[in-house]
Amino acid sequence: MFLGRESWVVKTMIPKLEAEFKLTYSFVSRKTGGSVEFLKRAHMIEPDYERMTIHSDGKHISTMINKFSRADGGKIPKPFRTPCVSSSSFVPGVSKSAAQ
Repeated sequence: MFLGRESWVVKTMIPKLEAEFKLTYSFVSRKTGGSVEFLKRAHMIEPDYERMTIHSDGKHISTMINKFSRADGGKIPKPFRTPCVSSSSFVPGVSKSAAQ
């Protein structure tokens, strides 16, 4: 994921990358904003690239916590603040999100 002028990306960067790699790409308009999914997360981008909000699917977090707990003798890991979680004490399926 990167930020750049669309004309340069289309004319210069994408052709060079496509010559070496198989790739897919999406553009988000600076004027209107939009969203793109990348690495199992939804990235919501506001107009003029003022802010990007990252939303992670809770099922991936819950699966990771459950697998970690089983591997660590049943201890639940202490969650830490991440860009896609509104509270440092949020535990999926246990805590209420900020939206609730």
